[in-house]
Amino acid sequence: LDLALLSIAVEVYVGQVRDVVPVLLDSLGARSLGLIFMDYKGTIFHSDLELLERLEGLAPNSIELADNVALPGAPLLLWHLAFSPAWDLTAYAMMEFFEPNTEDWMALGVYLGPVGDPPAAPVSWKRLSWHTDHMRRRAGGLRPTEGDMFEADRVAYSRHVRRHFAAAGIE
Repeated sequence: LDLALLSIAVEVYVGQVRDVVPVLLDSLGARSLGLIFMDYKGTIFHSDLELLERLEGLAPNSIELADNVALPGAPLLLWHLAFSPAWDLTAYAMMEFFEPNTEDWMALGVYLGPVGDPPAAPVSWKRLSWHTDHMRRRAGGLRPTEGDMFEADRVAYSRHVRRHFAAAGIE
């Protein structure tokens, strides 16, 4: 930030969202956040976003950008962004870095303000969320009895996740 001469305009907080957000909002005030980038464990993105909404951290027209939404997946975040009247969602499909056959998604949400909650996600989406965590652990080598994941596995899993999205009208 110093090299780009942005340190006067940008503040970076490091830590888990649940710990950093209250400190951040104490320092900057309500509705002070304009950009949220999520690129960590996709199955907690929705909880972190709900915390930001509940604590009134998001300014109108704030941008939320999440990576790895289709692979390994962040289905509950996508449900929240797609079906909440508080958000306008655009999903971008792209090929995974160094895996030209593997499609992943990024989700870009524009916050419209506190205008209501989304309907509850179906049980099938909650199961999918659990399964994406399972696949995330497998890809990280934390499920050695199930074997390694290869590109073909990742391509097939991305298709599986995206079929759920398409069935809900998210494409």
